[in-house]
Amino acid sequence: MLLTSSDRSRVLASPLRVHLGTATEALEESQFQTQPLPLAVLLEGTFYSAYRKRILNDFALRAVDSLGMKPIDSVRNGRMIVVADGDVLRNEVRPSTGDIYPLGLDRFTGQQYGNRNFALNTVAYLLEDRSTIELRARKISLRLLDGRKLKTQKTYWQAFNLGVPLVLLLVFGSWRFYARRRRYIRPLVDKKGLS
Repeated sequence: MLLTSSDRSRVLASPLRVHLGTATEALEESQFQTQPLPLAVLLEGTFYSAYRKRILNDFALRAVDSLGMKPIDSVRNGRMIVVADGDVLRNEVRPSTGDIYPLGLDRFTGQQYGNRNFALNTVAYLLEDRSTIELRARKISLRLLDGRKLKTQKTYWQAFNLGVPLVLLLVFGSWRFYARRRRYIRPLVDKKGLS
């Protein structure tokens, strides 16, 4: 099971008459004592086509033959995710302005649920892309700087970060200049016999 309801769920038999009076009825806690109910389920295995025992008409047979295809009766190692309600993947819309709320946002409480992550992980799993799921599951913790130290030592660290690379660049450049000068000037002097 991928998604379940809370342990305070209630099952009502179908067909059920829905009316506005149910909003004013007092609910008793004893009515909500069922176990968590499955809302989304992952199915894996062999799946058989609903059309596997149908006889194809002449037009369909010619189309299949002309394309060089063979009808497939079943899929081995298939994957399927069944979700109880399509609203899991539906964005809320503000009717007055047409603004679209983010997926999984409860506009009345302002609470953000994980519907978007569920949808992305579902698609990644069905496409057999495990690396994306592992990356999305990682938590990144921000290590913020100490505010007091930042205020007292700000100019020191700015000067350090600007000065040290410049000093290192000057030292390396000077060393390279003198090393090249020593390497290439001395042989010229020796060849001319001036030394």
